[in-house]
Amino acid sequence: MATVIRGPAWSSKGLDEAGSRYPLRVERHLGRLVDGLLPGVITTTTHARAYALHTLVWAEAARRGLDDAQANALLRRCEVVFGGITLQHEEHSAWIPWPHGGDAIRRGIEQAGQLEVAEIAGLYTPNAMGFGGVYVGSELRLGLLEIGRPPVPGPRANEPVLREALGEIIQLADEDTLALDTLHSLPHLCACGAPEHADGPWLRQLFVNPEPAEGLEEADRPRRETARLLGRVLSRGVDVSTLDAFRIAVAFGDFVQSDPVSASLPIAQAWRGAILRNYSVGAWRRLWAWVVELLGEPASVASLAEQLAEALPDITVEQMIAELPAHREGGVLLPAEEDLRSAMPRPDPFTELRLLALGAMRLDDLDGRALVAFAGRGDDDDLGPRWFRAQLDARRSDHMRDFGRWLAEMMVLRAERVALSKMVFRPNGTFWIPSRIRERAGLISRLSREGWADIGLRIDTFSSVLAGCGVIERTADGVWRLTADGERLLV
Repeated sequence: MATVIRGPAWSSKGLDEAGSRYPLRVERHLGRLVDGLLPGVITTTTHARAYALHTLVWAEAARRGLDDAQANALLRRCEVVFGGITLQHEEHSAWIPWPHGGDAIRRGIEQAGQLEVAEIAGLYTPNAMGFGGVYVGSELRLGLLEIGRPPVPGPRANEPVLREALGEIIQLADEDTLALDTLHSLPHLCACGAPEHADGPWLRQLFVNPEPAEGLEEADRPRRETARLLGRVLSRGVDVSTLDAFRIAVAFGDFVQSDPVSASLPIAQAWRGAILRNYSVGAWRRLWAWVVELLGEPASVASLAEQLAEALPDITVEQMIAELPAHREGGVLLPAEEDLRSAMPRPDPFTELRLLALGAMRLDDLDGRALVAFAGRGDDDDLGPRWFRAQLDARRSDHMRDFGRWLAEMMVLRAERVALSKMVFRPNGTFWIPSRIRERAGLISRLSREGWADIGLRIDTFSSVLAGCGVIERTADGVWRLTADGERLLV
């Protein structure tokens, strides 16, 4: 029988394209930096008591001799019970975010009039480890767990305390169904309950003032220093988000020099550099998102470049630099980036280019640890401030519109190169490539829109964790401040 050849497996039918999180790859330096400044907390680990629950569940799995699949099933059931109790608790004693998997758990309760533990445990998240998979890396860095399948308790897993605080959840998770009256009767097991129960002091010690443990000092010191710095920012109470308060106080003004505790913390200057670098990273992300938004219909690179040029004023690069807002007065950094961003919160090409230029000028404003954190050591390839400063210096006499044309072409080529560098050849003979744009016959088309949110600095997540274990609190009128326990630990 003749064989019909339809074409190579890597042709269009064998190419799977998907959206990429970091299309220009401008985030790597900042991501590594923040990971070192606040280890053990990532943007999705928002609940303090989840750390306690997961540690207890893995300890229980070891006690029962469960294999990986059985341990994961127990964890999922426990998370459903935990979420159900939290949703049924009406008056939280501490500020907490929405529980993990809360939407699916809430829908299940509304449909059944009770908590179908077994059923919802199979539905509330597609992740095999439940939300334990989100936390496990952080729990390893904190010393709560050690590597295993399933994970096993680590040197800081205090099983007696955890069983006292949350042991009832293990028992309830063995039930297939729980009545709403039962959930209502257990407010001490809510995600808000740690500050007033046995796991509260344990969690506070863990995140703010950890007991010495061999091999964990590298993560403990920066997390402790970051907690103290945040505590100083909140010590008099702030009526904005903790991230906004931290960003403004640490990056600008003289707080990190005049406050005696902050001035003694080497990490304060590193955080200053990280915050200022994030304005540049965000500018690149918004500029690229603006360009991709133009692709409602396929267009050539030259057309994209022309549209970007038309969105810029008819001035030279030198004039743009000369007209930047004041960014330093004496030895004090002024909030020029914050002023530009607040005046134009959505992507705007000229705003983004001015923010990038401000970042290039900050090279002269910073020194020591702040400069290293801000600009790196010159060995990174992520369109950083030194790179952009070199482009400005080389093109000072160019018109901004010519500069914009060059930037548009550069960004498209870079996005294509980054996507190709991430391409994966799969065992079935097809390719997977992460990109939101594609080129065909000289035209660029858009597969999906680009996101342009700032890279998370994790301070808001850390604040959520600290609130969940009773270090900080949010008052009824929206003021964030230290609790009495927080003052003892941090001030």
